[in-house]
Amino acid sequence: MKNKLSRASIALLLVFSVFACSQGGGETGTGYNGTPTTAQGVITGFGSVYVNGVHYLTGSASVLDDDQSTTVDFLKVGMVVTLQGDFDSNLSYGNATSIRYEKDIQGRVSNLTTNSFQVLSQTVTINADTVFSSQLSTTAITFASIKNDDIVEVSGYNDGTGNISATLIEVEDPSVTANTVHELKGWISGIGDTNLNL
Repeated sequence: MKNKLSRASIALLLVFSVFACSQGGGETGTGYNGTPTTAQGVITGFGSVYVNGVHYLTGSASVLDDDQSTTVDFLKVGMVVTLQGDFDSNLSYGNATSIRYEKDIQGRVSNLTTNSFQVLSQTVTINADTVFSSQLSTTAITFASIKNDDIVEVSGYNDGTGNISATLIEVEDPSVTANTVHELKGWISGIGDTNLNL
């Protein structure tokens, strides 16, 4: 009887150990194939970071903000990022080796409407998934909080024709950005003697 109980206990412990390993936050489960990937998408959550529904660990990832080195703490929900690393397509998790963020536009708000505004002649539109943030306040802001002449940074999807569907709009601190207000990313459509059209 003693041997039977010991064997049963050992079997139970082995089952528990396998289960515990496979449940370790989706990070060490069996079947991980580590397929190399480059993904572009919106950050939808943290712990470590979720992009396109995939949970990527960021412990060894380098993070760049417009080519400037920064940390994972800089990242925000709503940012469109380009992530390199590897992932398991079956288990939907992976490891990030680099995360790059580049804002689409930064500048002063003008021509504010009920669901859009302009920055540097680019039209920024919002939708139900647009995230709002502010350097000026820790309280939650909404689209209604934004005013003409506010300095904003926008991340989203640029269609190349002057329209940006915003995934993140952050109101900037003018005392910090006063000397570097204007920044625009886009496609060159024509070059003349005096004008560069984006």
